[in-house]
Amino acid sequence: DNIPLGKLLLENEMAISGKGEKEIWEFLDQVAEVMIRGVETGLTVESVLPGPIKLHSKAAGMQLMKVNKGEAGRAITTVASYGFAMGEENARGHIIVTAPTAGSAGIIPAVLKSLRDIKVPTQKIREGFLAAAAIGYLCKHNATLSGAEGGCQAEVGVGSSMGAAMIAQARGEGPKVVSN
Repeated sequence: DNIPLGKLLLENEMAISGKGEKEIWEFLDQVAEVMIRGVETGLTVESVLPGPIKLHSKAAGMQLMKVNKGEAGRAITTVASYGFAMGEENARGHIIVTAPTAGSAGIIPAVLKSLRDIKVPTQKIREGFLAAAAIGYLCKHNATLSGAEGGCQAEVGVGSSMGAAMIAQARGEGPKVVSN
């Protein structure tokens, strides 16, 4: 059968979790709202991050760097600022996101906020979340997403792969593109 990937991912999630479709969509919506709130808060706070190193937050200042960068430069700076914003909120202990890990916490929220910025429909974003989860699952069970085992490259590599799958699925690409 030629079942759409979004439907396959939903059926798989329902089988694994024992939850119904409505419950899964509600949960994904809750996760999305926490991530968006973390990004938006992180973009407004300028502070020294907790810890002995005394690092200064960067996300809010990155918003000022978008001027005179051209369209591509502005887009990259925007997405990067979203990732920094969520990571800094994690560091502050305000909103903790582990998607897939705390070390890569900004990637999926940055992708999510970017998809919302360009008005991708909610249902497409939900399906993108499921594609991201499938990639994360495959990496966790066939390699590693742990920084302790694979270093930052494992965390950020898996997070980036999940983000790419999320974008591809949300934008309506086929299974081969999503999985690649």
